[in-house]
Amino acid sequence: MAEAAVRDRRPRPGVVTVLFLVVALLLLGLVVGTAAYLPWPVTVVLGLFIAVWLAVFTGRERRRRSRERRV
Repeated sequence: MAEAAVRDRRPRPGVVTVLFLVVALLLLGLVVGTAAYLPWPVTVVLGLFIAVWLAVFTGRERRRRSRERRV
């Protein structure tokens, strides 16, 4: 019974994935909204950071899904 309680507390992979995407998109919206006020080099650096973040996310998801298909 204690095992079931511990298992229920662990975050599901889908929830973590959605939170990751929500944070990335929120930051992207923040950068786009402030682009008129920030110097363009800062905007470009922040945009590149978010693009790399989303690329890493895409790679991790593809790798995870390919592992699930093989099993």
